[in-house]
Amino acid sequence: MKTPSVTHPPSPRTRQRILTAARQLFAQQGFHGAAVREIAQRAGTNKALIYYYFRDKDALYRAVLQDSFLPLLALWEDPAIRTASTAREKLSRFLEGFIQFHARNEALRKILALEITRGGKHLRWVVQRFLSKNYTHLERILQEGIARGEFRPLDVRLTATSCIGLVVFNFVSKPILREMHPGSRIETRALHRHLMGLVLEGIASKASGTGASSRSSRRRLPCASGR
Repeated sequence: MKTPSVTHPPSPRTRQRILTAARQLFAQQGFHGAAVREIAQRAGTNKALIYYYFRDKDALYRAVLQDSFLPLLALWEDPAIRTASTAREKLSRFLEGFIQFHARNEALRKILALEITRGGKHLRWVVQRFLSKNYTHLERILQEGIARGEFRPLDVRLTATSCIGLVVFNFVSKPILREMHPGSRIETRALHRHLMGLVLEGIASKASGTGASSRSSRRRLPCASGR
């Protein structure tokens, strides 16, 4: 598509406003359901300006995903994870950051859910560009923990999937929990402590003594709903 001419210089604020509006509509209607015209109306601009900043609807969709995933990619560059002295500490830092990431990205979860359930054409790109990196980094932490005797021998692929799933499902199931327990909410620090105890109970090496300590600490933790 030919880039339309504009009569004013590019504005980072306008671009971000378009991304915000597009994220909201893609989360509600999916890639195919969200019309560029609707995105322009919600952003307070026009279609021509959207095509000025983004080549086409596909480019806009991918820009929304890129913008949404930036905090997750930055997580793995955090010195707190890179310089942690033990695999257990790295795992704890990852879970803490991953929980915070999901606490702030409900729209992204909805976009991904629609992409997955509808067999979206961008799914492979999302996996290769963002999700596979997250799994790879987490698997390396688990492999390091096994090599150092902190974690027992285990299937790192399944364990990484389980760790990620524990976090994601806690947020996906929020509407269900609200129906069962009105007023319940996710308190991120409590969820982090709870999941660390739960995960370490399963993966800790007996020689490390972590399993016993996690059993003791887990009994004192509040529930993940933060009630």
